[in-house]
Amino acid sequence: MRRRTFLSVMMTTAAILTLCAQGKDAWAAEKALQATNTPNPCPANKPRGRHLVKYPYVWYYRTEVHNFLKVPLRIVSFICYRWTNNHWVNASNILHHPLRTKEFVAWYDNGDIPRNGWIAPGKTAVCDPDWNSNGTGKGQKIKWVFYAEDAQGKRYQAEALAVLKDATSR
Repeated sequence: MRRRTFLSVMMTTAAILTLCAQGKDAWAAEKALQATNTPNPCPANKPRGRHLVKYPYVWYYRTEVHNFLKVPLRIVSFICYRWTNNHWVNASNILHHPLRTKEFVAWYDNGDIPRNGWIAPGKTAVCDPDWNSNGTGKGQKIKWVFYAEDAQGKRYQAEALAVLKDATSR
């Protein structure tokens, strides 16, 4: 239990932004945008709904993206990575193309619904369920990275890490 709490605190801490020094061109800023995945670590689940036949192993979790600023932030793109051979690699998505505002609006329609990709100040966009799958049941680490901008073009970034447990370790 102590290790699980430590991992949760570390992953939440890693998801909170730190100040970048490169100015307007950097994906930067103070504690502005935070992303989290729960449960974390995430157990493998029996596929349900549209995943029933196509994916033998599925991990369902909730992803939240919270705006801490006093101005709206617009998600301009987001991407999932998986940890492979000691580095992060782009994980394919079901659409097989980069994920932009349009997909964010469609997928993050729980919680405070982002109008045209804009998350209002103090509000949280939610994708529930969010999910990953594979054919082996082997667990892995993943992270979702969200890129946002305010109305003046200042850029922000948040990451949400998740540990997907092996299917045999319920």
